[in-house]
Amino acid sequence: MLLKAYDKEQEEEADWLAGVLLLPREALVHIRRQGMSDEEVVANYGVSKRMYTYRVSITGVNRQVR
Repeated sequence: MLLKAYDKEQEEEADWLAGVLLLPREALVHIRRQGMSDEEVVANYGVSKRMYTYRVSITGVNRQVR
């Protein structure tokens, strides 16, 4: 498959699914309640800080845990 020949919508769906599988909402609630730092999350879950902050903001976990 050529790199130029991909479906942008499918790529976006794959990115979304990766985030859901790597950091499910229940894990995010646990992380926030435990007070883990961003660095701990990145190290323990093997995700980028960008992915972590995106998932926390998109799921509304910050509002729930406040």
